[in-house]
Amino acid sequence: MKQFIKFSRSVFPSRHFTVLMTFLDTSAFVLCTSCSAINYDKIPVGELHGKLTLEWVGPDQFIYRPDAQPPFYFKRANGEVIQPRSVFTDGGSIPRPLWVFRGYSPWGFGSAYVAHDWLFSAHHCGYPEAKNHTVFTAADVLSECIKTLMERDKNKPESLKNPNLLVTIDQAVRSRIAQDLWNNGKCIVPPADSPEGQNFYSLMDTRTIEPARLRRTETRDFDAE
Repeated sequence: MKQFIKFSRSVFPSRHFTVLMTFLDTSAFVLCTSCSAINYDKIPVGELHGKLTLEWVGPDQFIYRPDAQPPFYFKRANGEVIQPRSVFTDGGSIPRPLWVFRGYSPWGFGSAYVAHDWLFSAHHCGYPEAKNHTVFTAADVLSECIKTLMERDKNKPESLKNPNLLVTIDQAVRSRIAQDLWNNGKCIVPPADSPEGQNFYSLMDTRTIEPARLRRTETRDFDAE
C-alpha cells in the first residue's frame, strides 16, 4: 500500500488537478445563462447501465473495476458503448475551493468522470477502445454522460441538473492543458507486487469480497434504480 500511495501521488495531481484548475479560468461560464442553455440543449442523452463500483485505495484515490455480473457502461446516443476496464480515478479532482459550490464535488458525476478517465487511460495505454477518440471526443463523452445523469435524476431531491455547471465542466476538459495531457500522458498501472496490482485486472464481485475491502467500496446500480 505504501508503495502504491507513493506511486499514485505522482499520477493523480498531474493528470486531473491541472486540467480542472481551468475551472478557475472558466468559472465565468456560470454567469452565461443564454449560452449554457443553447449548449445544453445540443448535448445528446445516452443510457447508463450496470454497476459502478469504486474501491478506495488511498487519500482521494480510487480504482474502478468492472463488476462480475452487470459491469457499468454508457451507451451514447450514436450507439457507441463506453465500457471501462479497470482504471485509476480520483473523480473530477475539482479544485478544493470550488467544492463549496453545488455540483462541483469530485463525485457529483462519478460515472461520467470514470468514463472520461477510462478514455484517457485507454489512449495512453494504446488500447483499441480509444483508437477513434481524441481529447475532444472524450470531452463529448463526459458531457453526454453528465447530461444523462442530470436528466435521469432531475426529479430527485438531490438533483444536480444545472446547464451552467455542465458547460463549465465541458470547457475545462477541452482546454489546452487537457490537450497536452491527452497527448503526453503515460500509461499507468499499479505495481505488480501491490495489493492493487494483484486485483487490478480481476472483476469486482461484492458478493465474495472480504469484509475489510467491502467497507472501502461504493456501488451504484443503474439498472436497479
